[in-house]
Amino acid sequence: MSDLITAWLRTVVPGLWATLLGWLAAHGLLPADVVDQVSPLGGTLTVLAVGIALAAWKVVWSSVEQHLPPWLTALLLGSNKTPTYSAPSPSSATTGPVVVPPRP
Repeated sequence: MSDLITAWLRTVVPGLWATLLGWLAAHGLLPADVVDQVSPLGGTLTVLAVGIALAAWKVVWSSVEQHLPPWLTALLLGSNKTPTYSAPSPSSATTGPVVVPPRP
């Protein structure tokens, strides 16, 4: 699997988990005290709460990833491979300012 696909999966899959957590909270399927702590509006699910759930999900699972079996990491984070990024080659870098032609 390419690094691009790995990076994409490791971004999208936690987002899907956060969406699931938001849906569970919106339908009263999570304990009310947990929802009250996450949501800034006293239990009312907001877009901000889903964002907070995503950030919490990513932090928790990324920090315990090294202790998980590979199959569980792939399920929870999208891939058990960490993408590697290389520096751009000198030939791919621009040597001067980028000029955008005016619109006709």
